Amino acid sequence: MEKSHKDSQGLERMKNKYRDMLQLTDLPSQDNQPPKFITVLRSNITQGPAGIHHVKTQLDLLEEFEKTELLADYPDDELSPMHLAAFFYEDAEMIKRLADLCPGLIWKQRTGEYKGQTVLHILIIRQNTDGAEAILQYTDRKDLGRSGWLLNGKATGSGFKKTVMMGELPLSVAALTFNWDMVKKLDDHGAELHGRNSHGDTVFHSLVQYAADYPQKLTDVKTMTLKLHGLLLKKCANLEVKTVQLMYS
Repeated sequence: MEKSHKDSQGLERMKNKYRDMLQLTDLPSQDNQPPKFITVLRSNITQGPAGIHHVKTQLDLLEEFEKTELLADYPDDELSPMHLAAFFYEDAEMIKRLADLCPGLIWKQRTGEYKGQTVLHILIIRQNTDGAEAILQYTDRKDLGRSGWLLNGKATGSGFKKTVMMGELPLSVAALTFNWDMVKKLDDHGAELHGRNSHGDTVFHSLVQYAADYPQKLTDVKTMTLKLHGLLLKKCANLEVKTVQLMYS
């Protein structure tokens, strides 16, 4: 009973601390830096599950005081709160919460040597299938009409050379991580097997290049290539059936 009371007091002190910090965001910034509240929030997100109570408290306060637009207030050359959540949380709940509070974070792209990387790319390389599904379902459910934009987003930064990100497109990145479940998930949401990156490469080209760079991965590359080829044949067969049906309808 005593422990429960102390825990309750601790949570209340935490909430009061963050409430006071949030109220300071009404004051004009002297150095054009993000509000301390957001800087602390981003730091708390990097603690992963260990900082979950702090993060939830801060997000609840942003919603309560109708200041969720502050979530988009961060330096252009740094990770957004949603990017950080994709890196430091293994489930989809934090991604969903941030999407509900500030949908614009879904479309944020990184800059510099990581130019073009979106939260979807990060969820793919982290092999967070549930998180990727949550983002794609969110854009479909809210009728934002931009799932295609996410699926065709190209990560072209120089820091991605000779990594699983070299394919640039989400589907190619998923293929290079050899995560068939993720590939299927993206395909289900409309990712195109013939989509091309900034170099004109399809997912098949990217797999060949990856095998050339990492010969030890050749077996995995062959397996993924065969699965993708099978998926392509199935799509072609379905297209032929639909064409015939249209001809005789």
